[in-house]
Amino acid sequence: MTGEEDQRDSFRVYFAGASLAFGLPFLIIELLALIYGGSERVLSVFSTLFIVLHLVGGLIGGYSAARIAKGDLIRVGTVTGVLAYILQQVVYTIFYGGGAVGDVLTMLGLIGGSTVGAIIYKSRVDAYSRIKSRRIEEKEEKIEDEEESQEPSH
Repeated sequence: MTGEEDQRDSFRVYFAGASLAFGLPFLIIELLALIYGGSERVLSVFSTLFIVLHLVGGLIGGYSAARIAKGDLIRVGTVTGVLAYILQQVVYTIFYGGGAVGDVLTMLGLIGGSTVGAIIYKSRVDAYSRIKSRRIEEKEEKIEDEEESQEPSH
């Protein structure tokens, strides 16, 4: 693959993770607003839930992007989170007008969640590789022990 194709594939991975990171909380928030209405009391009750939803969406998006991406997984998570926040700002501007801007907590939820999601995936991959290398070493030791026990003694 050429460098341009690699960049295109990387952007697709980032955009897919960002769409997932932003889309899940956005759809759940819109569903809750549809069910419970948009009163101030409901918004104050769900404000913490909104932040948690963005954090969970970021976790899922960052984890998913890290599974597919190549290279530095922490960077993948961070770029996915930043792209998710940019996507959120564009969608909010289109749907709710120029005055509707996401707050700092949703930004931290998306970016932090995506980064943590990539870190979780990276730690799982590292743990798996340690377990795999340990099993290979154990098999090699077992084979060596069997070979030594089969050698005729003089």
